[in-house]
Amino acid sequence: NIMIEEWATYEGDDFLESVEPSLRNILCRMKDAGDFDKVTILKPYSFVLVDEEKETIAELLLVDDDTILVNDELLKGLDKELDEFLKELLEK
Repeated sequence: NIMIEEWATYEGDDFLESVEPSLRNILCRMKDAGDFDKVTILKPYSFVLVDEEKETIAELLLVDDDTILVNDELLKGLDKELDEFLKELLEK
């Protein structure tokens, strides 16, 4: 077991939001390193961040051979690009 002292003593109201990027990054690196390849759980499965009431805050990683979750960073500007693409198609 590893304890992260900063997390254990964190007193802000935004704890879950502040740790979400770190947890997502760690899980993605573990997946890329093949750490989940030999897990004996049927796919698809996911890692989720939940609050004290067991409500899902965020889906951190989906492990599936056929599905890829796209994070918000990759989606930034997508609406504008799709609108421009559609406009081009309709003009032709």
